[in-house]
Amino acid sequence: MDLVKLVQQELTNNDELSVDQKWVKVFKTACFSELPKLVGQILSVPVSNAFTERVFSLMGNLWTDERNCLSIQMVKAVLCTKINYNMSCSDFIEFLKNKEQDNLLKSCQKNSKYDFAKNY
Repeated sequence: MDLVKLVQQELTNNDELSVDQKWVKVFKTACFSELPKLVGQILSVPVSNAFTERVFSLMGNLWTDERNCLSIQMVKAVLCTKINYNMSCSDFIEFLKNKEQDNLLKSCQKNSKYDFAKNY
């Protein structure tokens, strides 16, 4: 079967699959050398810049004229916490009091980050 027809058939026949799943199916069916890299690059491009705009908005709300003495590291830490944890401050404190989070807290205090992930 012609390679172009194979790709077209695989991409159109599976309407319930997402685009990336369709490409995986195509790559399993035929042997390609450089095409997976190209498709990976294309699929990694964000559809919009909404996430970036959200981060700048959060940073603007956090780093106000009254709080302009915050260090860059502190602003970064607060933003990372705010983006990655969908909790109120009191909920976050209760989350950290849990004994299971000891490794996370110890890792946060070290210079080498992400050591806590090795335990999960």
